[in-house]
Amino acid sequence: MKFTTILVSLLAAHVQAGVVSLEAECGDLQVMSHDSLPANVDPSQVRKCKEHPLRLSPNVKGHQLSGTAEDGSALERRDCWYGNPFGCSDGYCWKTCLGDGRWCWTAWDNGFGNWQTCAADGECDPKEHPNANCGEGDGCDSCGCSC
Repeated sequence: MKFTTILVSLLAAHVQAGVVSLEAECGDLQVMSHDSLPANVDPSQVRKCKEHPLRLSPNVKGHQLSGTAEDGSALERRDCWYGNPFGCSDGYCWKTCLGDGRWCWTAWDNGFGNWQTCAADGECDPKEHPNANCGEGDGCDSCGCSC
């Protein structure tokens, strides 16, 4: 009985330490959580941190973010982009949406996986990487298309 109690206590401490270290790792990017996933998303590939690493600094092609959304929400307002339909900025891929200037950061596994990284624009071509899509996530301010 004592052995089982000790074993359960050690296991609980290990799990709790894992949660704390993940929160420390993600910091302001927050831990990714989800209530349900689409059938085409592998749960083992969901990224650890919810927000995009560049959410607070660069914009497409290095432009600065221009404030908050009109409704005052935390969603960062992005400059609209009418140039190339996809590209690489500061090591991360993005693509345009609907041709109206909106764009998004892309992530693997249909938007739920790790953020798509790159060294050049050609590495971000959506035709070459159909599994990468606009970032998704419950309460993710840097996900989805906007400008």
